[in-house]
Amino acid sequence: MAKIAYQMTLTIPGGPQVNVSGNVNGDTYSKTDVEVPAQALPEFLEFFHREVGITPVWLCPLKQRDPSRRWSLYAFDPGTTYVNVGFWSRVELAAGEDPQAGRVNRAIERKVSELHGRKSLYSTSFYTPEEFYDIYGGAEYAGLKKLYDPDERFPQLYDKTRTP
Repeated sequence: MAKIAYQMTLTIPGGPQVNVSGNVNGDTYSKTDVEVPAQALPEFLEFFHREVGITPVWLCPLKQRDPSRRWSLYAFDPGTTYVNVGFWSRVELAAGEDPQAGRVNRAIERKVSELHGRKSLYSTSFYTPEEFYDIYGGAEYAGLKKLYDPDERFPQLYDKTRTP
């Protein structure tokens, strides 16, 4: 597989300028968008290109517009600028490795959590229920679920996002 070199500068209006460079190499599937704090983007991309190797990646800075508003099920620090990193492709696995085990996706989840980021809910997800509800407002969700679906006619949020 060809090796691809990249170098770029991401300038966030009113925020930091982040210089990123590296080399990329690229069968498990990963369909993922993650948000990481802008200051952590170089560390995430270094990890990502070394361990995952999907190209291209899409980068989109974002910041909560109204710091007085809270999204309890998808909370962000309103004072932090984040960068959404999107990537969708297959990743090479070792011979005999079970793609359903989610090794690559679990590594991404651990790194994103370590950097105080999160995965978008439509992303390929291998979280345990405890990890998932810790990240995505489990206590608040339980209250909303009880209020709006007391007979549990609809699946739990975790069940709708879990892979496989």
